[in-house]
Amino acid sequence: MSYTGWILLTASLVGLSCGLIGVLLILRRMAMMADVISHTVLLGIVFAYLVTRELTGIHMLIGAVVTGLITALLSNGFIHEVYSKRLRLALSLQLYLR
Repeated sequence: MSYTGWILLTASLVGLSCGLIGVLLILRRMAMMADVISHTVLLGIVFAYLVTRELTGIHMLIGAVVTGLITALLSNGFIHEVYSKRLRLALSLQLYLR
């Protein structure tokens, strides 16, 4: 496959997956969760680069997925239990602390 083909395939897959997740978050009234997850995914990519010192490879994806899942699980589990009526406040604090 050519380089342009890979770019189009990647853009299509990213657009499809982000659209599905975005609709789910909006319908559940958790739009700020998307901001929190996107910030921590970037942090996971940076950590993967710092560990391996390479910009290519599957480790960048693994770092992003792991940090995104950890953030989603902690946000929905621990923070929701502690701040059940103030979930938006808790997510705002997470964004501020990052």
